[in-house]
Formats: sequence, C-alpha cells, structure tokens
Amino acid sequence: MMNHDLPINLFPNACPCCGYATLDARGEYEICTVCWWEDDGQDNDDANFIRGGPNSNDSLTRARINFLLTGIFHPSRNDLRDKQASVEGLVQQRRFVFDGSTSTISEAVLGWSTTIRELDDDESQPLYNVGDHVRVVVNYRNRTPRVGVIESAIWHHKLGIWHYRIVDDAGSKVSKRYAAADLVAVSDATACVTREPTEEEMDLIELQLERLREHFKCWPTKVGYEWDLCRFAYYEGSDRRDPKGAGILAAAAPLALGRELVERHECDWCMIDSSSTSKFGVKHQSLDTAIDLFALDESPLLDPDEHDDDIAPFGPGQGAVESLFAIVRRLKESERHT
Repeated sequence: MMNHDLPINLFPNACPCCGYATLDARGEYEICTVCWWEDDGQDNDDANFIRGGPNSNDSLTRARINFLLTGIFHPSRNDLRDKQASVEGLVQQRRFVFDGSTSTISEAVLGWSTTIRELDDDESQPLYNVGDHVRVVVNYRNRTPRVGVIESAIWHHKLGIWHYRIVDDAGSKVSKRYAAADLVAVSDATACVTREPTEEEMDLIELQLERLREHFKCWPTKVGYEWDLCRFAYYEGSDRRDPKGAGILAAAAPLALGRELVERHECDWCMIDSSSTSKFGVKHQSLDTAIDLFALDESPLLDPDEHDDDIAPFGPGQGAVESLFAIVRRLKESERHT
C-alpha cells in the first residue's frame, strides 16, 4: 500500500535537493536541470547517507546545503554552471532553509532537520569516539539490529566521511563498517537496580508461557522447552500468518528466553527496576549487569556464527529468541575470565 505521507509521494515532481518541480517522476535517475542532482529516490529518511554514483559522493543533505549556499549541488562542478536552467517560471514545491548560526538545515513543512555535525564529514573530528555505545539503525542497508561499542573510527578519503567498526554487546567484532548515518547513540544514563521477582511476577511469567504452549498446542511442548517452541513457531512463519499468535509470541518469547537461561545456563530470574518501570530480566554471577529480556526484541544480541547482515527483519519477540546464542557465548567467555 502506498504511503501518501512520504515526500516522494507528496511531491512526485520536486527535486529532493533544490525543491523545484523539474522531474517527470521521482526515483527515475533523472537529473534536475536546476541544481544537477541525479534523483535516485533518496529523501529525508536517509538524506545524510552517501550513496555514491554521479552525485560527487555527496549526501543529499550536503547537496541541499551546497545549493542554498552556492546555487548548485556540488560547488566544484563549474563545468555545469552554464548548463543550469533558470528558475524563472518554475514552481519551488519544497523549501529547505539553512541556519548558519546553528549549522542546521530543515524542511519545516515535513518537520525534518539535521545538523552539519551529523553529516560526520569533518576530517578533524569524528561524530563518535572509540568507546561510545551505539545502536545500528535497521533499514534497507542494515537488516541485522545490533548494539555495541565503537572499536575504531576510520576516515574514508574518497567519500570524505568517517566509518566505524563496532564490537557488539556479545564481545564479537562486527566485520561490516558503518557510517554515522547507520548509527544512533545509546544513552546509559538511566540508573537501575535489580531484585528478585515477587510471587505475582513469577505467576505472570508462568501465565504467559502457558498461553504460549496452549496456543501452539499443535506442537506439544513440555514445560521448560518454550524457547524451542518459539524458535520453531518463527521458523513456520506463525508471527506473519497468525495475528493472535504474533501477539502471544511478542509477550512470551522474551520470557521463554529467560526460562531457557535459567533452566540450562545457571541464570536467575530478576526484576530490573528504574524510577518508573520494572522489567523482567535474568542475571548471572559472571556478568556485571542483568539482561533486560524485552529490550532484546528491539536490540538483539547476535552471534556472528549464527547470524549475518543478510537475514530478514525479525518478527515480534524474535530478536529475544535469537539472542540466546550470543548470551551463551558471553557467559562462557565471562566464566573463563573469572
């Protein structure tokens, strides 16, 4: 179904760089006669990313700034100056504004803005430093969600931006390089404490796992083997074909992971309390911090021996289930060093 709120659909003839209505259609690799940006469909959702090709290794955001300041998508393209069309009589359907005092470019109508700093094209200073905690943004470039720590920052001379290598939360080096547009900083500011679950909280765990076994009774499962049931249900596509089952999996799969870790890997149930929430978790004597089970749905811990960047996006709760392998590896590595 078409999303009519996307810029590419709202303004099907407007160049995404200068905003003038110069295109027959969006995403057809047509060159704008005003700013000379070649439109490959890039827009606000990934404007900071450099796609390469004929656009002089500029991100769309940098090209927008260049046009506002110099009148062309890339200021060194003097060979194109005499070929640029006049804007007289053209309709400017989209308007971008650059605020030099804050180094921010914005499109007010669509609520989009970004800063020059976020482009990460300053060779003297990377956006992220070694040791920073980051999350990989899941999109068409990165199908595998990861959370990790910056291991190194490398200046890419051809693209003119910084690239990063990370070590994921399982302690495994990720072979792929990421640009700043692929990453989001993760804050560790929230103070949390752990405690043992109450009787009512343990009853809730049992209730959710019982609902799981009952809903998928076509695959009879013994108590304590719910993780295996969840993984098989995802394999069978139950999260896509069965709306009710998808909801049950979302609620039970992280708890099924918890039971697997408690039953077979010497972990203990715990509750992770912050100022406003209590979350189900597990802890282990070799780990410094407890594992938030439901947080793994959005930010799984993935073992590179089991997963790569070509896997399909996870279904509800599946990220927690698939985190088992990386958690077990972390436990084994931690035990070797204690």
